Amino acid sequence: MVVLAMKSNDPRDDDERYLVYNRREIAGILRDLAKQREMLTAVFAHGHGMVPTSVVDVDFDRDAVYLDIGPDEVTNRSLLSSERTIFVSSAGGIKIQWISTLIHSVKYDGSQAFKIALPNELQRIQRREYFRLDTPIVNPLICRVPQGNASLLRLPVANISAGGIAVNLTDVPDSVVETGAEFHECKIDLPEIGEIQVDLQVRSIWSVALKNDVLTQRAGMAFTRQRAATPTLIQRYIIKLERDRLAAEKH
Repeated sequence: MVVLAMKSNDPRDDDERYLVYNRREIAGILRDLAKQREMLTAVFAHGHGMVPTSVVDVDFDRDAVYLDIGPDEVTNRSLLSSERTIFVSSAGGIKIQWISTLIHSVKYDGSQAFKIALPNELQRIQRREYFRLDTPIVNPLICRVPQGNASLLRLPVANISAGGIAVNLTDVPDSVVETGAEFHECKIDLPEIGEIQVDLQVRSIWSVALKNDVLTQRAGMAFTRQRAATPTLIQRYIIKLERDRLAAEKH
Protein backbone atom coordinates (compact mmCIF):
# COMPACT_ATOMS: atom_id res chain seq x y z
CA MET A 1 0.00 0.00 0.00
CA VAL A 2 1.56 4.49 -0.27
CA VAL A 3 -0.53 8.92 1.84
CA LEU A 4 0.79 13.28 1.63
CA ALA A 5 3.24 13.57 4.52
CA MET A 6 1.55 16.62 5.88
CA LYS A 7 4.00 17.02 8.75
CA SER A 8 6.88 17.67 6.38
CA ASN A 9 7.96 21.25 5.77
CA ASP A 10 8.87 20.26 2.22
CA PRO A 11 5.81 18.74 0.54
CA ARG A 12 7.93 17.69 -2.43
CA ASP A 13 9.67 15.10 -0.31
CA ASP A 14 8.46 11.66 -1.34
CA ASP A 15 8.38 8.40 0.55
CA GLU A 16 12.08 7.82 -0.13
CA ARG A 17 12.78 9.65 3.11
CA TYR A 18 10.98 6.89 5.02
CA LEU A 19 12.92 4.03 3.43
CA VAL A 20 15.60 2.17 5.41
CA TYR A 21 18.30 0.49 3.29
CA ASN A 22 20.91 -0.47 5.88
CA ARG A 23 20.46 -4.21 6.36
CA ARG A 24 21.68 -4.24 9.96
CA GLU A 25 19.24 -1.47 10.79
CA ILE A 26 16.45 -3.41 9.07
CA ALA A 27 17.39 -6.51 11.08
CA GLY A 28 17.26 -4.43 14.28
CA ILE A 29 13.80 -3.08 13.45
CA LEU A 30 12.49 -6.59 12.79
CA ARG A 31 14.09 -7.92 15.99
CA ASP A 32 12.26 -5.20 17.92
CA LEU A 33 9.00 -6.42 16.36
CA ALA A 34 9.87 -9.94 17.51
CA LYS A 35 10.66 -8.82 21.08
CA GLN A 36 7.41 -6.87 21.32
CA ARG A 37 5.43 -9.66 19.61
CA GLU A 38 3.86 -7.03 17.39
CA MET A 39 1.27 -8.33 14.96
CA LEU A 40 1.87 -8.12 11.22
CA THR A 41 -0.51 -8.51 8.32
CA ALA A 42 0.74 -10.32 5.22
CA VAL A 43 -1.20 -8.94 2.26
CA PHE A 44 -1.10 -10.81 -1.06
CA ALA A 45 -3.15 -11.67 -4.18
CA HIS A 46 -3.54 -7.96 -5.00
CA GLY A 47 -5.06 -7.25 -1.59
CA HIS A 48 -7.57 -10.10 -1.69
CA GLY A 49 -5.60 -12.36 0.67
CA MET A 50 -4.47 -11.54 4.22
CA VAL A 51 -2.70 -13.61 6.88
CA PRO A 52 -2.04 -12.42 10.46
CA THR A 53 1.51 -13.22 11.58
CA SER A 54 4.42 -11.91 13.65
CA VAL A 55 8.22 -11.99 13.54
CA VAL A 56 9.63 -14.93 15.51
CA ASP A 57 13.36 -14.43 14.92
CA VAL A 58 15.88 -12.73 12.65
CA ASP A 59 19.10 -14.51 11.59
CA PHE A 60 21.23 -11.80 9.98
CA ASP A 61 24.11 -14.14 9.05
CA ARG A 62 21.77 -16.55 7.27
CA ASP A 63 19.76 -13.77 5.64
CA ALA A 64 16.58 -15.17 7.18
CA VAL A 65 13.49 -13.86 8.92
CA TYR A 66 11.15 -16.36 10.59
CA LEU A 67 7.45 -15.64 11.10
CA ASP A 68 4.46 -17.37 12.69
CA ILE A 69 2.18 -19.30 10.37
CA GLY A 70 -1.41 -18.13 10.07
CA PRO A 71 -4.40 -19.91 11.63
CA ASP A 72 -5.91 -21.07 8.32
CA GLU A 73 -4.07 -23.79 6.38
CA VAL A 74 -5.70 -22.99 3.04
CA THR A 75 -4.78 -19.30 3.28
CA ASN A 76 -1.26 -20.25 4.37
CA ARG A 77 -0.83 -22.35 1.22
CA SER A 78 -2.05 -19.45 -0.90
CA LEU A 79 0.46 -17.15 0.78
CA LEU A 80 3.32 -19.58 0.09
CA SER A 81 2.53 -19.44 -3.63
CA SER A 82 2.39 -15.64 -3.68
CA GLU A 83 4.96 -13.87 -5.87
CA ARG A 84 4.58 -10.55 -4.06
CA THR A 85 3.59 -10.10 -0.42
CA ILE A 86 3.36 -6.87 1.53
CA PHE A 87 4.01 -7.12 5.27
CA VAL A 88 2.53 -4.29 7.37
CA SER A 89 2.72 -3.47 11.08
CA SER A 90 1.64 -0.44 13.10
CA ALA A 91 3.86 -0.92 16.13
CA GLY A 92 3.44 1.81 18.73
CA GLY A 93 1.96 4.21 16.21
CA ILE A 94 4.83 3.62 13.74
CA LYS A 95 3.94 2.01 10.43
CA ILE A 96 6.48 -0.55 9.24
CA GLN A 97 6.12 -2.09 5.80
CA TRP A 98 8.18 -4.16 3.37
CA ILE A 99 7.72 -6.41 0.35
CA SER A 100 8.84 -10.03 0.05
CA THR A 101 8.81 -12.04 -3.16
CA LEU A 102 9.44 -15.56 -1.89
CA ILE A 103 8.08 -17.29 1.23
CA HIS A 104 9.04 -20.77 2.43
CA SER A 105 7.46 -23.14 4.94
CA VAL A 106 10.12 -24.42 7.38
CA LYS A 107 10.58 -25.93 10.81
CA TYR A 108 11.78 -23.47 13.44
CA ASP A 109 12.39 -24.45 17.03
CA GLY A 110 10.25 -27.56 16.53
CA SER A 111 7.26 -25.72 15.05
CA GLN A 112 6.10 -24.83 11.56
CA ALA A 113 7.01 -21.29 10.46
CA PHE A 114 7.29 -19.02 7.45
CA LYS A 115 10.75 -18.01 6.29
CA ILE A 116 11.61 -15.01 4.13
CA ALA A 117 14.85 -13.30 3.16
CA LEU A 118 15.87 -10.21 5.10
CA PRO A 119 14.30 -7.30 3.15
CA ASN A 120 16.64 -5.11 1.09
CA GLU A 121 14.57 -2.09 2.07
CA LEU A 122 11.91 -1.29 4.62
CA GLN A 123 9.54 1.63 5.01
CA ARG A 124 9.19 3.14 8.48
CA ILE A 125 6.69 5.97 8.89
CA GLN A 126 6.47 7.82 12.20
CA ARG A 127 3.27 8.59 14.03
CA ARG A 128 1.24 11.38 12.38
CA GLU A 129 3.12 11.02 9.09
CA TYR A 130 1.23 9.37 6.29
CA PHE A 131 1.91 7.50 3.11
CA ARG A 132 0.45 9.38 0.15
CA LEU A 133 -1.01 8.00 -3.05
CA ASP A 134 -1.25 9.81 -6.37
CA THR A 135 -4.82 9.96 -7.62
CA PRO A 136 -5.95 9.45 -11.25
CA ILE A 137 -5.03 12.21 -13.71
CA VAL A 138 -7.97 11.32 -15.96
CA ASN A 139 -11.25 12.01 -14.17
CA PRO A 140 -9.44 13.31 -11.06
CA LEU A 141 -10.93 13.53 -7.62
CA ILE A 142 -12.42 16.97 -7.02
CA CYS A 143 -12.36 18.72 -3.67
CA ARG A 144 -15.42 20.95 -3.46
CA VAL A 145 -14.60 23.94 -1.27
CA PRO A 146 -17.51 26.21 -0.19
CA GLN A 147 -16.94 29.93 -0.69
CA GLY A 148 -18.53 32.78 1.24
CA ASN A 149 -20.64 33.83 -1.75
CA ALA A 150 -22.39 30.40 -1.83
CA SER A 151 -20.26 29.28 -4.78
CA LEU A 152 -17.96 26.25 -4.86
CA LEU A 153 -14.24 26.19 -5.57
CA ARG A 154 -13.45 22.93 -7.39
CA LEU A 155 -9.86 21.82 -6.80
CA PRO A 156 -8.43 18.74 -8.60
CA VAL A 157 -6.81 16.40 -6.04
CA ALA A 158 -3.24 15.32 -6.96
CA ASN A 159 -2.70 12.92 -4.07
CA ILE A 160 -4.46 11.84 -0.91
CA SER A 161 -3.58 10.41 2.49
CA ALA A 162 -5.19 9.76 5.84
CA GLY A 163 -3.80 13.13 6.92
CA GLY A 164 -4.59 15.41 4.01
CA ILE A 165 -4.49 16.10 0.29
CA ALA A 166 -2.47 17.95 -2.31
CA VAL A 167 -4.46 19.91 -4.90
CA ASN A 168 -3.60 21.60 -8.18
CA LEU A 169 -4.25 25.34 -8.25
CA THR A 170 -4.55 25.90 -12.00
CA ASP A 171 -6.63 29.06 -12.64
CA VAL A 172 -7.10 29.67 -8.91
CA PRO A 173 -6.27 33.24 -7.77
CA ASP A 174 -3.39 33.48 -5.26
CA SER A 175 -5.59 35.44 -2.87
CA VAL A 176 -8.06 32.54 -2.59
CA VAL A 177 -5.68 29.74 -1.62
CA GLU A 178 -2.70 30.91 0.43
CA THR A 179 -0.62 29.38 3.21
CA GLY A 180 -2.56 29.25 6.47
CA ALA A 181 -5.97 29.61 4.84
CA GLU A 182 -8.71 27.43 6.32
CA PHE A 183 -11.68 25.92 4.53
CA HIS A 184 -14.65 24.24 6.21
CA GLU A 185 -17.07 21.50 5.19
CA CYS A 186 -15.13 20.56 2.06
CA LYS A 187 -16.34 17.45 0.26
CA ILE A 188 -14.58 14.81 -1.87
CA ASP A 189 -16.41 11.97 -3.59
CA LEU A 190 -14.31 8.77 -3.50
CA PRO A 191 -15.58 6.62 -6.43
CA GLU A 192 -17.27 3.38 -5.33
CA ILE A 193 -16.41 4.19 -1.68
CA GLY A 194 -18.40 7.23 -0.62
CA GLU A 195 -18.20 10.93 0.12
CA ILE A 196 -15.97 12.41 2.80
CA GLN A 197 -16.39 15.82 4.45
CA VAL A 198 -13.41 17.56 6.03
CA ASP A 199 -12.09 20.90 7.22
CA LEU A 200 -8.79 21.86 5.57
CA GLN A 201 -5.85 24.12 6.32
CA VAL A 202 -3.30 25.09 3.65
CA ARG A 203 0.14 24.12 4.97
CA SER A 204 2.30 24.85 1.92
CA ILE A 205 2.25 25.95 -1.72
CA TRP A 206 4.87 25.09 -4.33
CA SER A 207 5.41 24.94 -8.10
CA VAL A 208 5.29 21.64 -10.00
CA ALA A 209 5.75 20.74 -13.67
CA LEU A 210 2.95 18.57 -15.04
CA LYS A 211 3.56 15.81 -17.60
CA ASN A 212 2.79 18.21 -20.45
CA ASP A 213 5.58 20.51 -19.11
CA VAL A 214 3.01 23.07 -17.98
CA LEU A 215 4.04 24.70 -14.70
CA THR A 216 1.32 24.98 -12.09
CA GLN A 217 0.96 25.65 -8.38
CA ARG A 218 0.13 22.90 -5.93
CA ALA A 219 -1.05 23.20 -2.33
CA GLY A 220 -0.65 20.75 0.53
CA MET A 221 -3.70 20.78 2.80
CA ALA A 222 -4.02 19.05 6.17
CA PHE A 223 -7.29 17.69 7.54
CA THR A 224 -8.04 19.73 10.66
CA ARG A 225 -11.42 18.12 11.30
CA GLN A 226 -12.97 14.99 9.88
CA ARG A 227 -15.71 12.51 10.65
CA ALA A 228 -14.83 9.32 12.50
CA ALA A 229 -15.35 7.16 9.40
CA THR A 230 -13.18 9.30 7.11
CA PRO A 231 -9.79 7.53 7.65
CA THR A 232 -11.43 4.16 6.98
CA LEU A 233 -13.05 5.41 3.77
CA ILE A 234 -9.74 6.86 2.57
CA GLN A 235 -7.92 3.61 3.35
CA ARG A 236 -10.55 1.63 1.41
CA TYR A 237 -10.15 4.02 -1.52
CA ILE A 238 -6.35 3.66 -1.46
CA ILE A 239 -6.59 -0.14 -1.42
CA LYS A 240 -9.07 -0.04 -4.32
CA LEU A 241 -6.81 2.27 -6.33
CA GLU A 242 -3.80 0.01 -5.75
CA ARG A 243 -5.79 -3.05 -6.77
CA ASP A 244 -6.92 -1.33 -9.96
CA ARG A 245 -3.35 -0.33 -10.81
CA LEU A 246 -1.95 -3.79 -10.16
CA ALA A 247 -4.71 -5.32 -12.32
CA ALA A 248 -3.93 -2.83 -15.11
CA GLU A 249 -0.22 -3.72 -14.97
CA LYS A 250 -1.04 -7.41 -15.48
CA HIS A 251 -2.90 -6.73 -18.75
